[in-house]
Amino acid sequence: MSTSPKVAPFVYLNGPPGVGKQTVEARLVDNHLLIDLRKDMLDGIARSENLSSLFVFTGSNNSKNPVSLRIIDDFLAAAAERKAPFIFILLECELEEHMGRATAVGRQPGPGKQGKWVNAEGLRKTALGGGWVDLEGKEGVHGLKLDTTGKTPVESAQMIVDIVQGITSA
Repeated sequence: MSTSPKVAPFVYLNGPPGVGKQTVEARLVDNHLLIDLRKDMLDGIARSENLSSLFVFTGSNNSKNPVSLRIIDDFLAAAAERKAPFIFILLECELEEHMGRATAVGRQPGPGKQGKWVNAEGLRKTALGGGWVDLEGKEGVHGLKLDTTGKTPVESAQMIVDIVQGITSA
């Protein structure tokens, strides 16, 4: 009896700007290039014969935005084509901590850095506006929420590693 090789999952971290998606993602993988080249690379990733590579993506996808929903559909289709588990994690944290993270000096533009959205009032409205894509309970998706309040990026990344290992070892 032959068994198919185990396929590493797609992990998608979602949440409002400043919640810590890229900071946590950086602790999981060193290469953020994959998300920046999403449209060009997603088909290639889906068809890649390297089944052991874990792919981690981040986004601020709001269910009120049709483009956000199409982006999520693209990832779901790529994971399905690859026959890879799709783990969708909505990162959350308490509002005041979120605002502190979102307006931190490290998010400010500078030499060799891509600036991020740091307007406190705009971020607060966005965070309170809700509507973030949440795939918890969606068939065929391992969707869950992760509260990162009071946690370091390393602690949050370890929680995600534990989640991924729990799903992929089952």
